[in-house]
Amino acid sequence: MNTGAALRRFFFRRTSTSNYRLARIALGSAMLINLIDLWPHRFSLFSNEGLLPTLVPAQSALRWSLFSLGNTPSEVTALLLLAFLACLGLIVGILPRIMVVILWVWHVSYSHWLGATLEGFDSLLRNGCFLLMLAPAFGPPRRTAPRYSLVLLRWQVCLMYWGSFYLKIQDRSWREGIVVDYFLKSNYSRLRLLDFGSLPPGFLSGLCYAVLALELLLPFMLLLPRYRKAGIGLGVAFHLVIGVISNIGVFSAVMILHYALFLQRSPSSSSIGAGTRRRDLSCVRF
Repeated sequence: MNTGAALRRFFFRRTSTSNYRLARIALGSAMLINLIDLWPHRFSLFSNEGLLPTLVPAQSALRWSLFSLGNTPSEVTALLLLAFLACLGLIVGILPRIMVVILWVWHVSYSHWLGATLEGFDSLLRNGCFLLMLAPAFGPPRRTAPRYSLVLLRWQVCLMYWGSFYLKIQDRSWREGIVVDYFLKSNYSRLRLLDFGSLPPGFLSGLCYAVLALELLLPFMLLLPRYRKAGIGLGVAFHLVIGVISNIGVFSAVMILHYALFLQRSPSSSSIGAGTRRRDLSCVRF
């Protein structure tokens, strides 16, 4: 088999449209959580009455934003409400193609406006909108569709973990195993008032290296069908711990919802007239 045929088979193999429906609901929910988190800070972040917009560089043709067209408090509120309605429409399935286009414009607009203040998951959501725009279907009535958008959405999550590992391993604090100790004593931690002096020597350093190992190995577990179920469980547990001990719960919620992309219903279980309704949520064959 030549390379072109292998790539076509990899990206265009048929998958159940129920998997696209699950991706639509998961990503729409992640975007909604992020939007709810931004809502109380909308004026300080986006309006002409806040402090942050004064630091935003002049917009160029490649860094356009709806906020450069209007950023009064009422205009900012209207834009966020539009994005809120688009999230609900995407989750429910009302004109999902139009809703995801609106959400992509929203994410590009606020990403260009906020610039360096963005979190890593902002890029994940923005790129996810774009990849979902390219989806061949968003659920029934079509029973199967090419899986290329799902493949790219999954690989984006894996590349995020590998990118995070690469950046961490460049940092001397991570290599020396002192980041977890520092984090637990910082304002980002819910446990900063606790005394960790009674822990065994090297325990916190071990946690630091465990995080590095997890970010390196977890994508392989998610991509390999044999280890995918364990990878999903490990990843969800990892982000639950982050959400419990830190003040960055939105990040954890967004990442956990992205694990739904690795669940799959087999095409045969949703085809019309099939003799079985068996679901396969544990194995995605790449």
